[in-house]
This record gives sequence, structure tokens and C-alpha cells, in this order.
Amino acid sequence: MNNVIKQKSNSYTFYALLILSFQIAATNINAAETCTNCNWLSFGLSIPQTNIIVGDEILVSMICSNISDVEHNLSGLHADACGTGFGEYQIIEMTSGKKFECQISLNNRIPHSYSLNVLKPHIEQSFTNNLAYAYAITNAGSYIVQAAGQFRLHEPKNRQYSTLITPPILITISPKVITNTPSN
Repeated sequence: MNNVIKQKSNSYTFYALLILSFQIAATNINAAETCTNCNWLSFGLSIPQTNIIVGDEILVSMICSNISDVEHNLSGLHADACGTGFGEYQIIEMTSGKKFECQISLNNRIPHSYSLNVLKPHIEQSFTNNLAYAYAITNAGSYIVQAAGQFRLHEPKNRQYSTLITPPILITISPKVITNTPSN
């Protein structure tokens, strides 16, 4: 299935969402992964739970895989609550089109150390974040989540960076059901 995205006035219209929603419901999948490939890198997004209850953690991971036969450098800030040194999440609430930004100030999210990792051939590295905490997603609704990253995808002498964006994943946050149990 091709993911078709149309950009208009800082909001996204996703034509494939209805199909994606039916696929998730029909196959009873509660997890999703997606990726995009460019040169030596496969850049992915993994969400182990796509159907979430209000108040639960919303764990997501950016995954970088070296799909080449040689080592490549990958820079990153491992302790960044909103993403990594090379990327952040793009989150849009479906009904309103509201785009969510990281709610943690730069002073509180960037660690004092910056690391350069060597990705060996055919090895992946995963970076996990909690969107409920970092992006303050606390209301019931449907949300589109994508990962966007900046990478040097060419020879080390070339200082140009390219932006990679994963295809979207739909998550649904349901209200918490409170039941009153009769007391004896």
C-alpha cells in the first residue's frame, strides 16, 4: 500500500488513514511499525500499542538501521525526552488538526553530552520516548504520529543533511472506563 500524503496550510490530509484504520481493526493488530529507506539508512518508527487508554504511557521508538556493508556515523542525544539528537516526532490530532510540540523546555531535555555512535553494517539502534509525558498527549482521540530525522546520507566529506520522515501511524486513545461496583 502506498502512503499518500497531501500537505496544505500546515495541516495534513491523509487519504490512506481510513484504509489503515480498517486494516488495524480487521487484523486485530495493536502494534505498528513503519520505515523509510535512503542510501545506507533505514529510518523507522515503532509503536508497540496503538490502542491506548487515557493516562497510560504512549511509548514510541525511532529506529535507525545501517542497511549497507560499511560503518556509518549516527549522532544522537540519548537522554532527550522528546526524540533524539537527529530527530523528533510529528504528532497531529485528527479531529482538530492540532499539531503537538514538545512540552519540555530545551534546558530540561538536552543532556550535557552529545554522542557520535558508529552503526556497524546491518545493525540497528532504537531510541524510545513517552509521548504522553513529552508532548502532553492526555486527551482521548485519534492521533497521527510520524518520526522526522536529519541525517548525513552521503560521503563523510559531504556536510549536507537530508530529512527523512516515516510514513504515518494512527494511534487511538480511549477514555478510561470507570465502573462503580456495588458495596455489600
